[in-house]
Amino acid sequence: MPQVNRFSRLPINVQREVEQRLIENGFGDYVAIAADLRQRGYRISRSALHREGKQIKERLKVLRDQHLARAAGLSQERGQ
Repeated sequence: MPQVNRFSRLPINVQREVEQRLIENGFGDYVAIAADLRQRGYRISRSALHREGKQIKERLKVLRDQHLARAAGLSQERGQ
């Protein structure tokens, strides 16, 4: 049975906080985020955060691409 990743074991509010920090930091400074979480009693490695960061970055890319495709479609509909 595959192991559940540590990020998904964090409380949802902590997950959202980490996601926000990753986005604000340009998906960098994983060491500092991991250290902060360890100080708060959460066991998660820099590597686990990096894996999650890659997934978040990919989801944001998909959303951006969808948004751009919709915007292009609207522009074409309006004849611009």
